[in-house]
Amino acid sequence: MMDPDALPCVIVTDRELALVNAITRVFPTASHLLCRWHIGQNVYAKCRKMFDETTWALFKHAWDSLVYSPTISLYEQALCTMKREFVLYPDAIKYVETSWLGPYRQKFVSAWTNNVMHFGNLTSNRVESEHAKLKSHISNCQANFSAAWAKMHDLVKLQITDIKGSFEKSLNCWQHQFRIPIFDHLRGAASQTAMGLMLPEIKKIDDMVVEDKVDCGCPIRRTHGLPCAHEIAPFKNRSEPIPLSLINDHWKMPSFEKRKDDGAILDLMNAEWNIFMAKMVGQNPMTHIHWMNTLKPILNPSTTSLSSPQQKVQTRGRKLGKNPKAKAVVKKRPKANAKAGVDDNSPKAKAVVRTPKAAKELPRPKKPKLVETLFVGPYLNNFPEPIRPHVKSITDVRSDGNCGYRAVAYFMHQSEHNWKTCRNDLLLEVNNHYDLYENMTGIGGANKLRYRLSFFQDGTAPEDRWMIFPDMGHVVASTYNVVVVLLSQVQCLTFLPLHSRPPSSDKIRVLGIGLVNGDHFVQVDLKACSPMPPIANYWFKFRWEEAKEWETLFSLQIEAFKAIIGSDVATAESFDVD
Repeated sequence: MMDPDALPCVIVTDRELALVNAITRVFPTASHLLCRWHIGQNVYAKCRKMFDETTWALFKHAWDSLVYSPTISLYEQALCTMKREFVLYPDAIKYVETSWLGPYRQKFVSAWTNNVMHFGNLTSNRVESEHAKLKSHISNCQANFSAAWAKMHDLVKLQITDIKGSFEKSLNCWQHQFRIPIFDHLRGAASQTAMGLMLPEIKKIDDMVVEDKVDCGCPIRRTHGLPCAHEIAPFKNRSEPIPLSLINDHWKMPSFEKRKDDGAILDLMNAEWNIFMAKMVGQNPMTHIHWMNTLKPILNPSTTSLSSPQQKVQTRGRKLGKNPKAKAVVKKRPKANAKAGVDDNSPKAKAVVRTPKAAKELPRPKKPKLVETLFVGPYLNNFPEPIRPHVKSITDVRSDGNCGYRAVAYFMHQSEHNWKTCRNDLLLEVNNHYDLYENMTGIGGANKLRYRLSFFQDGTAPEDRWMIFPDMGHVVASTYNVVVVLLSQVQCLTFLPLHSRPPSSDKIRVLGIGLVNGDHFVQVDLKACSPMPPIANYWFKFRWEEAKEWETLFSLQIEAFKAIIGSDVATAESFDVD
């Protein structure tokens, strides 16, 4: 039998009835959840044909609100709203109710899954991604068992190496956002992913009243085993770090080695102490005193006899006066004076002492600053004519395959030369939210984004490392919590952050990126309150509940854009959206 501690607590699958029945029998204590992504695909396949494009977007939004309802009361309210707004589509309502909400709502709706410790695993895409990777690694379906086993073994070893590397990075390489006092007890002892999940809870303390569980709701405590806002609030108010005891063991000390419990560690210490005491027996009193004096400073550091070393005193050379630069220069008469019969003691033969005047330092020439070119002229014609009056300026950047990242770097870091920093920021975003981008881009899509971003060499970047849209638009917006507006002659889109709340209205920033000449990006500065393209459709499908507030902030500007732009400009992703 398996170790009870190794049995799964939560299992996520699609609706494979045979598998569901097997889980119930083999793992009766495990919570079974259904993959939200597969359910969404089924709803799309069945209901999309019943709606036109606009109505489908509204229905999809209502469905997402239903699935992500945090409480049962909000779920029932969202269900009533859906039935009322789509009363003319009874077949769609009947399908989602009879096929999913009725029999399975406890397995995928947040109102129920928020009571399960799933650690953020609500889809089976991670397993399917690994399955696809395994099949591509084996490559030949006709291989014998021995060859297939060897390749599987090699793949697992590579994955273990990657995981160990990520663990070490989590323990030793700290992002700036985690270098705050409240995480002092967690750095090096808990996963950085866990601290990343706690950051929104810490920010929530300033935005809402969290003195008790009713105000907080505690979803992260139940789903991830991490302290929620009302648990963190007392420590933040007292300026104390969060104790490690509040963190679930799932997030502690990432390592492949089996952890020793406190009892085992205490037994080991007792054994070592007994060996030490046995060696003490039979030693002379002076040895006892020496060992005691060695241990005493360890137990009580204030009793140590060690002191900081004295400052080194300069003992060689002449002591300098107030002006160290005005050193005496001693010149002697040439020896020819002696041959000429001049007495060495005569005034003419004495040393001549001269003290040079302090040299006036000339100002160093300043290095010329590399200033990016601001202009509106030639590239302006690459944008739809109605939007041109709303362009304030265009910043051109170097065209070396990194132009997209240079444009973002100019906006975020005030210089295109920080494009490597920009690539690194985007790569961290994809790594920290791997499942989100894997679901959005399809199996293997997140790894493709990571490969495209992992280029930091000087020189021209190859084409497979260039910035691409629309996928990279979501990443840029989510990384910097900004609004990204893509402008070109053929496609215009707005990208919003996928997993963060909007800041205050005076701190919202809009990053304009223009695609010109078909293969070059520039940074576009739009005038205030300019018309904005519609929001990318995939944002509605994959955004987190925290990001919902972004949707209504630019509705007037989006309507203004639709009113002036013709049908020849695409305002949606180039792929189908369900």
